[in-house]
Amino acid sequence: MLTTRTAVLAIYQYWLQSRVRPMWHFILVGAVNTGGTYAIYVIADQFVRFEIAYTISFASGVLFSLVATSGFVFRVRLRWRSMIAYPTFYVLSYLVGLRLVVVLVMHWHINEAIAPLLVLFVMIPLNYLVARFIFLQMN
Repeated sequence: MLTTRTAVLAIYQYWLQSRVRPMWHFILVGAVNTGGTYAIYVIADQFVRFEIAYTISFASGVLFSLVATSGFVFRVRLRWRSMIAYPTFYVLSYLVGLRLVVVLVMHWHINEAIAPLLVLFVMIPLNYLVARFIFLQMN
């Protein structure tokens, strides 16, 4: 017999699995991606010019994020549509974040070291929502 308590627990468990778990996995993937791409940059910088090292690390980060976000965060298979949409959004997200940093530093006179951290508070939820749309709605 289904009781109110059982129903509430089932709804709560569904909510945790469908909403909260992916958010934490998204943050974890982002942290691993940041550390990994920085390590790639530092290693590549020993062998090639810094611009090329940055490009290699950025492209590696996009590829890792694409695979990890689809498989680990949202548990869906990659499709051509999401393989095109996600990297495109990744570049757009970079440009929006860059613009926000410029506005904070140049117009609001926020410290250059603090501005990118403030931008994270806007970009992480936005990136999560768009990634969720790309992998769950477009797939």
